[in-house]
Amino acid sequence: MRSLRDRVEATYNLSFPIRWTEWVSGYVTQVTDKQSIRAFRADHTDWMSLGFVLQEKRSRLKPEVIGLSRRNLKKLQERGGDEAIRTFYEHPLIAYTGDAFRVDPRDFTKADVLIIDASFLEEKHRKIIHHFTTEEALVVARMAKVKSVVLTHISPRYSWQKTLSTVKRLAEKMGIMFPVFVIKTSQATKSARIENPDDQTVILPGQLYQVC
Repeated sequence: MRSLRDRVEATYNLSFPIRWTEWVSGYVTQVTDKQSIRAFRADHTDWMSLGFVLQEKRSRLKPEVIGLSRRNLKKLQERGGDEAIRTFYEHPLIAYTGDAFRVDPRDFTKADVLIIDASFLEEKHRKIIHHFTTEEALVVARMAKVKSVVLTHISPRYSWQKTLSTVKRLAEKMGIMFPVFVIKTSQATKSARIENPDDQTVILPGQLYQVC
């Protein structure tokens, strides 16, 4: 981390201070009373990278008290506090893998949104295993039982129409039932305009497009 800090401080004439904190897998920082950000391992190159989860503290009734009357629940709560009747857990709202070729789906099981590296539409184009293929990314999303997935970092070598058709085909083949989105790159925007110059529907770079 020191080399990065030295490089930033030497390159930029910053008018504000930066507080540097070294993050490792499992590190958690509080954002609000209920929300926090947790780091998880995401393999990218020989060096370990990190993905991040925005999570929210939630609670549910314990199985053994479900069905009790409000009066009895209140009595238990008065004697033992909320912990007597409720189980507290961290619900993953948004998970982001960053650049990666391997992650553990258990780090963001049942996330509302998974944003995942999906660089290569075709395995044959991946010369070095540093990034997921699109199919691998969809497999991870399905294993994690997420509510929706956003495919990002797709290589600019592919045209926009190629990206859309491939993602749709893979999702249908795999029986994906949750919404699948793609983040459009600037190169994909240019290719879409070349392919369909009369199309007045403009999807700007960085915008989400729902494929299925």
